Amino acid sequence: MQLEISATDKFNKNYIAQEYLAGKSCTDIALELGRTFPTILYHLERSGIKRRSKQESWTLEKRQKQQRRYIGAGNPCFGRKRPEKERQRISEATKAKVTPEIRLYLSVLAQERLGSLGNNWKGGVWRLNWYPYEFDQAKYLTRERDGHICQFCHSGPNGREHDVHHIDGDAFNNELENLVTLCRSCHKNVENGNL
Repeated sequence: MQLEISATDKFNKNYIAQEYLAGKSCTDIALELGRTFPTILYHLERSGIKRRSKQESWTLEKRQKQQRRYIGAGNPCFGRKRPEKERQRISEATKAKVTPEIRLYLSVLAQERLGSLGNNWKGGVWRLNWYPYEFDQAKYLTRERDGHICQFCHSGPNGREHDVHHIDGDAFNNELENLVTLCRSCHKNVENGNL
């Protein structure tokens, strides 16, 4: 006949260490004793027992159970059909908002990516830049024209070049009349519609 030991009698660091070393998990010990998981960890640490890694603590049976949990009917989304309205909403949200100008620009970039045959070859490294190549020169000329000073708050450069903003918002319109030098703060406010 085995005597039943109460949870209060069991709750000592020797019992916790003995059960943990016997293969029980911290969660199982915490549930058995009516204590919290961090309390069990605290007592194990005080006893000088290192915590098992997840791989060590997961038995083969436990791993297989976890794998079966989300296969087929065990998967919470198994057999679920989303309503048509929700599917359309997801579809619209995932579609890229690409204008015909951007599509044309991307096709030109794709042609340039023909490897060493293309003009954009940089030894195998390629970077997508949304702005046309002439924008780099236009940025330089705009900053020179504006004296490297923000045209809104009139601040000078403070360790980094000021941004160049497209007044009409069209990244492909790089006429100097359409470009203005702004500091990063003013540029952000203009883009967000705060100025």
